Amino acid sequence: MKQLKKYFNVTVMALLLSTILYSTYSSAVSAEFNKNTRVDSNSWTKMASAKKSTGNHYAAIYLRNMMDVYHNSNNNYKQLYARMSQNQTTVIRKQVAGEGSYSGGVALLERGYKSVYLLKDDYCRKNKQINIFLKGHNPKYDCYVSGSWNIDRADAVID
Repeated sequence: MKQLKKYFNVTVMALLLSTILYSTYSSAVSAEFNKNTRVDSNSWTKMASAKKSTGNHYAAIYLRNMMDVYHNSNNNYKQLYARMSQNQTTVIRKQVAGEGSYSGGVALLERGYKSVYLLKDDYCRKNKQINIFLKGHNPKYDCYVSGSWNIDRADAVID
């Protein structure tokens, strides 16, 4: 009985450690936006914060879908603003691929498309903390979004 209990404890501990290691690694690389986070149309909504695990120079945002306040995706919502920053300082140098546009620290994302951005040199180093914020394009309508954000494994090409 003691042998079985010891085996069980070791197995549970190994599973817990592997889960923690896996989730820590994957959350540092990218983040998924889920449909339950409401994006305000008049102010910036923090969607995620991640610590870079590589020295990669690119970040990518994929705006998969936009839902209205009733979670209905059959709507005319097409665009959304995004900004990536560290301590209120923009980390993007320029947009290098994809739909939408970039100007003055703010990206305009297009629903259903991926956009790739070149990061400023100071923010490409490993262990840099970067935040992403979203804001609605039309000041009258809040929305819910789904999509992904990657600060470590993006490249300059849209696949």
